[in-house]
Amino acid sequence: MLKKISIMCFFVYIPLAFSQTIPSSLKNNNCVTCHTINKKLMGPSWKDIANKYKSNQNAMQTINQSISSGSSNKWGGMPMPASPQINQEEVTEISKWILQQ
Repeated sequence: MLKKISIMCFFVYIPLAFSQTIPSSLKNNNCVTCHTINKKLMGPSWKDIANKYKSNQNAMQTINQSISSGSSNKWGGMPMPASPQINQEEVTEISKWILQQ
C-alpha cells in the first residue's frame, strides 16, 4: 500500500515541480546565474522578491528599475548589476512573471 502511495505521489509531484518554467528572457540574460524560483543563490529567489513586494503598489516599477538600472542594499551586500540590454517591454514581462511567483 505504501509503495502505491509513493508511486502516486511521485507521478503527481514531478509534473508539478516542472510545471513552472522559467521564461527564456531570464535564461538568455543570465538572470539564472544569481536567481532561482524558490532558492536564494547570490541574489534572492524570485518567490522572495514577489513576497517582499506583493503589497507594494509600486512593485512593478521598483522591480523594473532594479532590472534595468541595478540595485544595492536591498537584499544584503550583493549588488544587482544593471541590465540595460533588456528592452523595457521585456523588463515589464519579467517583472510580471516575478510577481506571479
